[in-house]
This record gives sequence, C-alpha cells and structure tokens, in this order.
Amino acid sequence: MTSMADSSAAVPAPEPPTPLADGHPSREQRGHRMRVIILLVLSLLLLVLLAISGWYLLFRQPIDTLPIPLPGASTPLPAFVAAIDGPSKPVGIAVSPSGDRVYVAETGGDRMLMVYDGKGNLLKKSAPPETTVAGRVPTYIAVNPATGEVYVTDRVTSSIDVFGADGSFEHLYKPDPSVGAWRPLGLAFDPAGNLYVSDTQDNNNRVIELDASGRIVRTFGQPGSFSAPNALALDAAGNLYVVDGSHGRLVAFAPDGSQIGQVSQGLGPGELGLPRGVAIDTAGRVEVADATGHVVQVYKLDPAAKEFSYVGSLGAEGRGDGQFEYPNGVATDTRGRLYVADMYNDRYQVWSY
Repeated sequence: MTSMADSSAAVPAPEPPTPLADGHPSREQRGHRMRVIILLVLSLLLLVLLAISGWYLLFRQPIDTLPIPLPGASTPLPAFVAAIDGPSKPVGIAVSPSGDRVYVAETGGDRMLMVYDGKGNLLKKSAPPETTVAGRVPTYIAVNPATGEVYVTDRVTSSIDVFGADGSFEHLYKPDPSVGAWRPLGLAFDPAGNLYVSDTQDNNNRVIELDASGRIVRTFGQPGSFSAPNALALDAAGNLYVVDGSHGRLVAFAPDGSQIGQVSQGLGPGELGLPRGVAIDTAGRVEVADATGHVVQVYKLDPAAKEFSYVGSLGAEGRGDGQFEYPNGVATDTRGRLYVADMYNDRYQVWSY
C-alpha cells in the first residue's frame, strides 16, 4: 500500500508559465503585467482624487480654480481665479487671515467700506455716521490681528475710522496728542497690534509706528527720504515694506530701522512705474501693485544681501479676466490667495498660488 508521504511526493508542483519559443512572454505573463499596470494607474488616479478632495476641503475652492504650477518652476506665479464686480474705484483692500472676509474701500460711487465673504458675496456696505459722500474718501485698510477690527484711512478727513469685523462702524481712532497734525494714508499692523502709518501731512512724509496707546514708538526714514509714502506691509520677520509713491519705489527696513532693500522706478524688467499697494504672502513673496504698469510685480527679499530679486509679474492692461486698469491695493490670506483692487475696472480680483 502506498503511504501518504509517497502519494504526496508523486504529485508534481505547478510550474510557472514559460516564455514562448521565440523569446516573447507567454499570454499568462502578459496578462499579469497588464493587471499590475492597471492597478498602478488606478492607484495613481485615486491619489490624485484624494489630493484634489483634500485641497477643496481645506481651501473651499472649486476644482476648476486650482492652479497647477508649471513643471520646473521654482517659484510659481499665481493663477487668476475670479473677478468680483461692484466696488466703485476701489483703492484699499484687506482680508482676514482665513480669507472668509474681504474688505474693500471704494473711492468712487457711495465711497463706502464694502465687506464681502470668501465667495465674493457682498455682506455689508458701511460708512462713519453723519458723513456725506462728498465728505469722505476711504482709502487704505488694515485688519488688526489682535482684535479683528478693520482700520480705514480717510483722505478727506485725514483720520482713521475703526470698524468691527462685520463692517459696523465703531469709533474714530485717536492717536496720542504728541503725534500732532497728520494725514494718515497707508496702514499695517505687526503681530503685537502695533500700528504702522504712512503720514503725508505737509512735509512730514514719514512712516511712524504707534503702540496700543497711540504713542509714537519710532519713525522710519530720514527727513525728506519719502515723497507721498502710501501702502505698507510687514513680513513674518518684522521687516517693514514702504511704497514710496512719488519716488516710484519700494523700500524695505529691518526691525532695527536700517534699510535692507529697494526696488527703484524705471522701465526695465522688475522696475516700478507708480507703485500703489504692497502685500507679503506666507511664502515671503512680496507683491506690489504697479498702477501705471497695470500689473502686479512679485519679488523676494534677501535681507542679508540687502536686495530684492525679481520673480515675475501678473496681468496686463485691459478689462478681461486677469487684466488690470490701474491696480492699487493688494492683500494676501494664509491660503495662498492674492486679492487686487482693480481700480478703473470697478472690481477686485482673486488670484491663487
């Protein structure tokens, strides 16, 4: 009688399929490879779908507005997302860090502070009480990171109006009497809530830092070094960026007040015409609205080398999507989006990295 061991040993093990005689893989091998390829492709498609879904859940942007950087681009420029019509001759623009509120100062029409949600829906139009259209021109805007309040300079009244995060007027900002007569224009806040103001009163032409009580902490620039300074911005390192309007340049200062960079006026690549707005994004890129160039110029600052490098420009003159007519204010949020006050197109635009 044959044992179990003998019976098992008598059954030959299955052999793998062998190539055909001419050296080509067998049908079974080709099928196996095809299944592996299909599985890899499906896996990649699933990863792409998960990435897009994650982006949408995180940023709440439609898929068709997702910018795709050019291959090999080390510092991609943002892509046009949307144009929001409505504000009349907007100059100042600011945005909450999350991008759920956009504040626009219109210098034409009713001359109101306009509040939009992140999708471009108008939520509120507001102005200081007991003011007339002829008696106000809201100009530049900044959001206080400590309180969420919205500060707006007024070119007619030479004052700063303070609004709540919802756009409701709260009070008139009153600096310490030692500030003296002033004509505030550009505004910026540091993380501590200190307020930076460009002052164009008579021959002041200065940028001052004010503490929470409204007292001057320090002044930037030597007397006569600025001419009609306007927009201001601060980066994460505390460097201050000043748009020196009538000189047509951008100047950067270190926290100690020393100058660490400048972009001059000119006609060459990266040079400025009539700069009117500046913002810093979370990647440290510096975006400048050049009104007469009808573009937004993008730079990177190297504080150690004390120089700016030119990254590129956005837009061109025109009325179509992604085109500008005298862009003025510019702002960024923490989600890689750029907001531009497109003055003579009566709208603001949204771009996204």
